[in-house]
Amino acid sequence: MNSFVGGLINVDNQQRPHGYTINKLKNEVLQAGAIDQNFDGYNRVWNQSGINNSIWQRKQMGQNQFIDLTGATTRNYNYTVGLSDNGVQIQAALRKICKPNFQNSFVGGSDGGVIKVNNTQYNSPTTQFDVVELNPISATALYQVINEIGYSFHHWDDNSTTATKTFNPNSTQTYTAYYTGIPLTTNRALHTGTVYNQPIVLYWNEHPNTNITQYQIWRRVKHNGVMSDPQIIATVNRGTTSYVDGEYNLTRNYSNDLLYYDVRPYYSTENTYSDPNWLAVYGVLMPKTSDSTSVSEMKLENSLSNFPNPFNPSTNISYSIKESGRVNIKVFDLIGQEIVELVNEEKEAGYYSVSFDASRLPSGIYIYTINASNFVQTRKMLLMK
Repeated sequence: MNSFVGGLINVDNQQRPHGYTINKLKNEVLQAGAIDQNFDGYNRVWNQSGINNSIWQRKQMGQNQFIDLTGATTRNYNYTVGLSDNGVQIQAALRKICKPNFQNSFVGGSDGGVIKVNNTQYNSPTTQFDVVELNPISATALYQVINEIGYSFHHWDDNSTTATKTFNPNSTQTYTAYYTGIPLTTNRALHTGTVYNQPIVLYWNEHPNTNITQYQIWRRVKHNGVMSDPQIIATVNRGTTSYVDGEYNLTRNYSNDLLYYDVRPYYSTENTYSDPNWLAVYGVLMPKTSDSTSVSEMKLENSLSNFPNPFNPSTNISYSIKESGRVNIKVFDLIGQEIVELVNEEKEAGYYSVSFDASRLPSGIYIYTINASNFVQTRKMLLMK
């Protein structure tokens, strides 16, 4: 007989169906042989790997269960019939080859990324692995970044919270690692304008993940050596990449207040924000103005700058204009050949920024210009690849 209640088995060197009956006299030898085979969707094998080994088993007539035959661990086994063996059953305890696979699960439906199985990294979902039933196979859920979202392991599908876990499969199944994602600020490039004694203007790059739908603007102030609690001073929607803090003027005086700013992307898929990542600048509190004072009513100055500089492969060109009108911004190479026109539209007085992507351009110095009403300026920037 076979322990999986079916298939084939060798009896006295003849292949017989499971459940085959043979008559033997006392002290005669029954030659039994286990056959590796496919049955009920699983490969069944004689396992001697050291874990959950195969063995021959015996059940006497009237007993309810099979008992292991001590030392009967070879595929071919000679059983000597005893006086009490009338109606005895001898079976081969073959083991299933289970075929587990592993995958990640990110909120929103994705199962991609990578995962380690037995210390080797695979793409998720993995192909199936051959594992003798109840033998160990280990998997490690890895921290990973996909489209500027950092995914940290949360739990396996059995609610275990250990990132590296040993599984002992007894069937073919999928093991799933679940993650929590928060937006990163790796490419945010948060910086201020460079016009001193004017309101502090924050600039940043748009987050590449379109599920980032908002940005929280945070500020804390160190005044006379005392640090304030962080506070949210604004929330802006995706598509906005600048913010004017009308309460403070930008300075470079170490004796003024030390201001810390943070722009935190909001990941709408999981309702999470980025971890704090502060930018420090010096500033001075502006005199209180009427609540109805708008950006256009502040004392604006014309300005043009880019950050970072040098850059690779993109930089953020920031500018402010004190008069409404058509704004034109272009980029040229050193021989005066136009590379790209970044802006050509009507703008209200205020603070703006535009991204310049030079990923297809060679390293070198480039010129960028602004032409806005009575404001014309040219600056250099260095692309270093």
